[in-house]
Amino acid sequence: MLKRAFDQWLTERRGLGLIGLKTAQNYSEFCADFLRLHGARDVAEITPQVVTLWYIERLRTCSASTVRTAHQVLCGFFKWAVEQGMSPTSPMSKVTQPRKAAAERKALDEEQMRRLLAYVADKPMVGLAIRLALATGLRRGELLALRRRDLDLIAGKVFVTKAIVKIGRCEIESKPKSAAGVRVVSLPPSICEELRVLSRTADAPLLLSRSGERPSLAHLSRAVTEAMQAVGLGEGYCLHSARHSHATALLRKKLPVKAVSQRLGHSDVTTTLRTYAHVFASDDAELADAVEELISGQASPA
Repeated sequence: MLKRAFDQWLTERRGLGLIGLKTAQNYSEFCADFLRLHGARDVAEITPQVVTLWYIERLRTCSASTVRTAHQVLCGFFKWAVEQGMSPTSPMSKVTQPRKAAAERKALDEEQMRRLLAYVADKPMVGLAIRLALATGLRRGELLALRRRDLDLIAGKVFVTKAIVKIGRCEIESKPKSAAGVRVVSLPPSICEELRVLSRTADAPLLLSRSGERPSLAHLSRAVTEAMQAVGLGEGYCLHSARHSHATALLRKKLPVKAVSQRLGHSDVTTTLRTYAHVFASDDAELADAVEELISGQASPA
């Protein structure tokens, strides 16, 4: 039976030290409704359609994040069940997990930026990461992949050719997420000056932790989030907020969308327009004023 096999799987994983008691309890909780409905069935009877219909029903009362977690648990269980000869194939190979809900993107306003920059002024790793992200709009993995040799401080350029990505439990250096991600980004003078006095060998990462090594993706994210929380920036603010703030500021200055898109490493301007649609929506009142001036022949009152 499915329920008995699921319990056996959890017991085996706990016995091998792969998961703890709390994790096993969480796995059971996420899949409790599925086991209640289908626990008496044979493992081999569970089809992709059975799982998909359960997802659809669960999404009526649960978040996509909750169902996505259950998906990962079921993938692990059915993989084990196939290895144990309980089923010829895993139904999960043909099941599409619910789409991840888009996280709300928050940009920092000028006052928030000033507070944050003042707070991290004496924090070498997190301070440099935030200043670089605000100045260039680089992604987290792109920032971590930067080495001294990627800079041309005479021309004021940074060459983005790689990114740190996580594969399983390992972090590796890879190409940016798209061909457009390989780009040259101009640096503002203040950042160039800061980088000129930075003590680094050509192959050394720009961002170094206290131990003198490149921080992990999680370490950098956590350090930036903690800094943002320390100055009163709550939910929705993270390292990506610096990239978002960079793009939002450029678009609000009415700079060409194509140029901003290329600077961000977007594959096409459609991505930029879709991601930063709120910037253009906020300018709608100005457009109405421009139309009023056009049709009335006089400027609208300030």
